[in-house]
Amino acid sequence: MSDSGIRASDAERDAVAERLRVAYAEGRLTSEEFAERLDRVLQARTRGELAGSTTDLPLPPARPLAPAAAGTRSTGAYPAPTSCAGGAPLRQQWAAWSGVNAVCLAVWLLSSVASGGLVFFWPLFVLVPWGIALGGRTAATRRDGRPELPH
Repeated sequence: MSDSGIRASDAERDAVAERLRVAYAEGRLTSEEFAERLDRVLQARTRGELAGSTTDLPLPPARPLAPAAAGTRSTGAYPAPTSCAGGAPLRQQWAAWSGVNAVCLAVWLLSSVASGGLVFFWPLFVLVPWGIALGGRTAATRRDGRPELPH
């Protein structure tokens, strides 16, 4: 059985969604492409379905683990703790979530005004799944006091 037929995990879906967010933030994807691909990723059941969403995107740069602070023990399983659990990367992810959702809400509002009535609230498909994923990551980071693992 090839790898493409193996069931995808939530962590694998989250990692691919993060790659899409980075690509969108870098201007490699339009908001429509981002929304379509994110929807496909969140519904993907196999690794093969996930892989199809990022084949035309460059690989992310490798991020080395932070060295352990002097006088502390590190098992190597997690990067050395930062001064603020979750640190700037988590804040940046929330900022990206806010920015993307502000754009989606503006487009929805403009399309509702242009049509003369409220259209289906489609930003929900971007707002909720991404918000749940970030909320879980935020809660987990604060609960165990460890920074995020690199992707």
